[in-house]
Amino acid sequence: MMTAENRLSNSSAPIAQAFLATGDALTALAERTAQVDRVVTEAAASFLFPEAPGGLAVLAVGGYGRRQLFPFSDVDVLLLYESERLAVARKDGISNFLQRLWDSGMRVSHSVRTPAECTEVHDSNTELNISLLDQRYLAGDRMLYARLVEKMPRFLMGNRDALIRNLSQLTRDRHAKYANTFYHLEPNVKEGPGGLRDHQLICWLAQMRNTEANRLGVADPSPDIQQAFRFLARLRCYLHCESGRDNNVLTFEAQDVAAERWQIGDPAEWMREYYRHARTIYRAAIRQLESIEAQSSSLFAQFRDWRSRLANADFSIHRERAHFRAPQGLDSGPELLLRFFEFIARHGIRASFEA
Repeated sequence: MMTAENRLSNSSAPIAQAFLATGDALTALAERTAQVDRVVTEAAASFLFPEAPGGLAVLAVGGYGRRQLFPFSDVDVLLLYESERLAVARKDGISNFLQRLWDSGMRVSHSVRTPAECTEVHDSNTELNISLLDQRYLAGDRMLYARLVEKMPRFLMGNRDALIRNLSQLTRDRHAKYANTFYHLEPNVKEGPGGLRDHQLICWLAQMRNTEANRLGVADPSPDIQQAFRFLARLRCYLHCESGRDNNVLTFEAQDVAAERWQIGDPAEWMREYYRHARTIYRAAIRQLESIEAQSSSLFAQFRDWRSRLANADFSIHRERAHFRAPQGLDSGPELLLRFFEFIARHGIRASFEA
């Protein structure tokens, strides 16, 4: 009898081959997710639920929860326990369950939490809170899972400012690692500005807005953003399939090979298309982030506006972005524009979208 891990390894190759032939990343992600679902649920039945599955539920979170599992992405699993005591009592089953997943070839990232722990703000582990926005039931105690789902909207509403503040800081720090620009010769299509992480930021912020209506869910993004996501997903899936690992950097060599494989033409022209899509996502992400920041508490607004004292007669500062006080002055010559560039460079401030 073929085991789950055999099925996983044997069926991954056809998915990769089909993707490389067609470039259809969305189908590849869905099929990869379904593969892993089968392995996880079988392992859970074998090691976590030898009897009735009371007090324990297995959830997919993060990209796995979104059903956007790239070929060599980590598989994020949350073991939701009714109590810490029960988790300790079943530690051997947990160990065997996780070992089965690793033996199947997955890179597993797991956490063990109670519903109460899931609905606490973790300033040092914002990723845990955010990953629950993408949670999905896989196996186990459905009533326990329902309790978590019921708690989530109230938790998000009650801790909205803290979650946004932490998410904002994570985003700003990540962008700073890439000099706050999507124009890189060899871009990181996942973590870089305008990459897949920024696309997910847009979705997360939409979900936080939806909690005002006491529900979870994501409004459909604009057609431009959907198109940009498909383009970036195709790139990342290609990088994984070609390298056989979680590689997300689009090197010069990868640009040439991909352009030839899909008969795209000049790699330089193709990269211009990449920059266009990255710009679409980056600008949308920053706009949404600043918009939702502006709606949060006055204390947070003060924190974001601390640089406003740097404003002068020519330029104002609002939410860490520099604005022209009198943009019509640009018509009289380049002097005002040159002073603007000097101003933002000296103080480390970004130009506003209007500027």
